[in-house]
Amino acid sequence: MALYEHKVFTMGAIWQINSFDQEGVQIGKILAANIGNDLSLNGDLSDHDASTRSLLSLYRQRRDI
Repeated sequence: MALYEHKVFTMGAIWQINSFDQEGVQIGKILAANIGNDLSLNGDLSDHDASTRSLLSLYRQRRDI
């Protein structure tokens, strides 16, 4: 594990990026919370793309069986 973390740090330093930046994680948490709300409610799904709408609709149909 330590070797992997060292590799990630070294590659980030070479590419001049912050390897431990959590911006993507925070965005993922926000999106997951929104989808979680949409799963529990029967509201409008128009805020999502076609693929996500389709999956949410399928989940809702099978949830009610």
